[in-house]
Amino acid sequence: MRSRTILVTVTVLLAGHGALSARETVKTFEEYQCRYTLPGDDWSWMQLRPGMNAIVAARNRDGLVLALTVLPAPASHVVDAKFATEMDEWAAGKKLTKRDGRITTFRGLPCYQLEAMHNARTTVFRAIVANGFHYQLELAGDPEPVEKRPDFEKIMNGFEFTSPPAPPSAAGSPGRFPPHVTSLGKIATYCLLGGLVLGIVIQGARGKWW
Repeated sequence: MRSRTILVTVTVLLAGHGALSARETVKTFEEYQCRYTLPGDDWSWMQLRPGMNAIVAARNRDGLVLALTVLPAPASHVVDAKFATEMDEWAAGKKLTKRDGRITTFRGLPCYQLEAMHNARTTVFRAIVANGFHYQLELAGDPEPVEKRPDFEKIMNGFEFTSPPAPPSAAGSPGRFPPHVTSLGKIATYCLLGGLVLGIVIQGARGKWW
């Protein structure tokens, strides 16, 4: 159940929404102790639907879509083999086809990277736990494996902590809930609702973005 609190949020955005000003290249979220920097001049911010669990999303002229989700994490949540298995099982239930997955390191923390396919497009998730939060990056790309792109790590590395992250054992209680999530008991349901509209952005990305 715990991995359900973080999986699949980028695709609950509306691809038809206009891009925000490209002049602002960095968005900082002090309440979540993190920021994201656009990886290049061809990237722009996307507007989010009210109530969606992504805190920021961006896209580029190639049709890539990147989203960052942050949700509170119970102190017992850690990225381990059980976490990976539950994340894989949940993804399969949402009709994502797993291509690969591994526990690795990202920003100095244990990270589960899930590589999947949905609607003939490849998607990569990176999930880490720190500061009492689940942080999830999702990058939706082309039919060719998006993780093989030469700029893949640059896109992912747009995510940074604004201060040294506290791992789960040191983070203590869950972080502050986003305004639209009022209790831990609602997180799983909240993310499941996000998963019901999986594919909206991916479908829209096939058209012209700019």
